[in-house]
Amino acid sequence: MSGEFTAPYYLRFVGKGQAGILAAVATVFTRYGNQYRRCSAEAGLSALRPSVHHYVGDVHQRDARRALQEINRLDFHVEPVLCMPILLD
Repeated sequence: MSGEFTAPYYLRFVGKGQAGILAAVATVFTRYGNQYRRCSAEAGLSALRPSVHHYVGDVHQRDARRALQEINRLDFHVEPVLCMPILLD
Protein backbone atom coordinates (compact mmCIF):
# COMPACT_ATOMS: atom_id res chain seq x y z
CA MET A 1 0.00 0.00 0.00
CA SER A 2 1.40 3.37 -1.02
CA GLY A 3 -0.32 5.54 1.57
CA GLU A 4 -1.99 7.56 -1.20
CA PHE A 5 -5.74 8.04 -0.89
CA THR A 6 -8.74 9.93 -2.21
CA ALA A 7 -10.72 11.93 0.32
CA PRO A 8 -12.70 15.11 0.66
CA TYR A 9 -10.31 17.99 1.28
CA TYR A 10 -11.09 21.14 3.18
CA LEU A 11 -9.38 24.32 2.04
CA ARG A 12 -9.65 27.68 3.71
CA PHE A 13 -8.13 30.62 1.97
CA VAL A 14 -8.25 34.31 2.67
CA GLY A 15 -8.23 36.60 -0.33
CA LYS A 16 -7.94 40.28 -1.09
CA GLY A 17 -11.66 40.57 -1.74
CA GLN A 18 -11.44 40.40 -5.52
CA ALA A 19 -13.93 38.66 -7.77
CA GLY A 20 -13.28 35.21 -9.22
CA ILE A 21 -11.37 33.58 -6.36
CA LEU A 22 -13.64 30.52 -6.06
CA ALA A 23 -13.73 30.17 -9.83
CA ALA A 24 -9.94 30.21 -9.98
CA VAL A 25 -9.62 27.52 -7.30
CA ALA A 26 -12.32 25.34 -8.87
CA THR A 27 -10.58 25.66 -12.24
CA VAL A 28 -7.31 24.41 -10.75
CA PHE A 29 -9.00 21.36 -9.21
CA THR A 30 -10.93 20.65 -12.41
CA ARG A 31 -7.62 20.58 -14.27
CA TYR A 32 -6.71 17.59 -12.09
CA GLY A 33 -10.02 15.83 -12.78
CA ASN A 34 -11.64 16.65 -9.46
CA GLN A 35 -15.01 18.23 -8.80
CA TYR A 36 -15.93 20.31 -5.80
CA ARG A 37 -18.74 19.36 -3.44
CA ARG A 38 -19.27 22.67 -1.73
CA CYS A 39 -17.75 26.08 -1.72
CA SER A 40 -18.66 29.25 0.07
CA ALA A 41 -17.39 32.75 0.56
CA GLU A 42 -17.75 35.49 3.13
CA ALA A 43 -17.28 38.90 1.57
CA GLY A 44 -14.74 41.14 3.23
CA LEU A 45 -16.19 44.27 4.76
CA SER A 46 -13.02 46.28 4.33
CA ALA A 47 -9.34 45.98 3.51
CA LEU A 48 -8.86 45.04 7.16
CA ARG A 49 -11.23 42.07 6.79
CA PRO A 50 -10.53 40.30 3.51
CA SER A 51 -12.81 37.66 2.05
CA VAL A 52 -12.69 34.11 3.41
CA HIS A 53 -13.39 31.18 1.12
CA HIS A 54 -13.99 27.49 1.82
CA TYR A 55 -13.74 24.67 -0.68
CA VAL A 56 -14.51 20.99 -0.12
CA GLY A 57 -14.04 18.41 -2.82
CA ASP A 58 -13.00 14.79 -3.35
CA VAL A 59 -9.35 14.81 -4.34
CA HIS A 60 -6.63 12.19 -4.65
CA GLN A 61 -3.76 13.03 -2.29
CA ARG A 62 -1.25 13.37 -5.15
CA ASP A 63 -3.59 15.72 -7.03
CA ALA A 64 -4.27 17.75 -3.89
CA ARG A 65 -0.54 18.43 -3.52
CA ARG A 66 -0.22 19.49 -7.15
CA ALA A 67 -3.34 21.66 -7.05
CA LEU A 68 -2.23 23.33 -3.82
CA GLN A 69 1.13 24.25 -5.37
CA GLU A 70 -0.72 25.88 -8.25
CA ILE A 71 -3.25 27.61 -5.96
CA ASN A 72 -0.45 29.02 -3.82
CA ARG A 73 0.90 30.80 -6.93
CA LEU A 74 -2.38 32.69 -7.45
CA ASP A 75 -2.19 36.37 -6.53
CA PHE A 76 -5.16 36.82 -4.19
CA HIS A 77 -3.75 35.36 -0.95
CA VAL A 78 -3.59 37.38 2.25
CA GLU A 79 -2.45 34.42 4.38
CA PRO A 80 -1.31 30.83 3.67
CA VAL A 81 -3.93 28.32 2.54
CA LEU A 82 -5.14 25.84 5.14
CA CYS A 83 -5.54 22.45 3.44
CA MET A 84 -6.41 19.16 5.11
CA PRO A 85 -8.08 15.90 4.21
CA ILE A 86 -11.35 15.02 5.90
CA LEU A 87 -10.78 11.45 7.07
CA LEU A 88 -13.98 9.44 7.39
CA ASP A 89 -14.62 6.07 8.98
